[in-house]
Amino acid sequence: MKFKETIIFFLGGAMVFGLGYAAGWNVRDIKVKEDKLKCPNCTATQLCPNSLEAIKRLRDYQIQIFNDSTVIWDADRKVSVWAFNSQSLLDSTIMADNE
Repeated sequence: MKFKETIIFFLGGAMVFGLGYAAGWNVRDIKVKEDKLKCPNCTATQLCPNSLEAIKRLRDYQIQIFNDSTVIWDADRKVSVWAFNSQSLLDSTIMADNE
């Protein structure tokens, strides 16, 4: 190939890359606008309906400490019971329950 053909080849490739990048950017903007039309009230301070529904389903762990044991509850479900002085199992118990 000659020098002129090589330059034309690389300029053509750069143009194809640039046009593809611009098209991808436009598609992303279109998707963002479509999402805004589906849920126009979604902002950082006001959540979308699907986010609010997910928050409603979240539950907290409850820990009851007795003289001889510690009990972990996930809402009304008992997750684990430990003997006294075995709090080092807390992280591993919660992680295993979330799997």
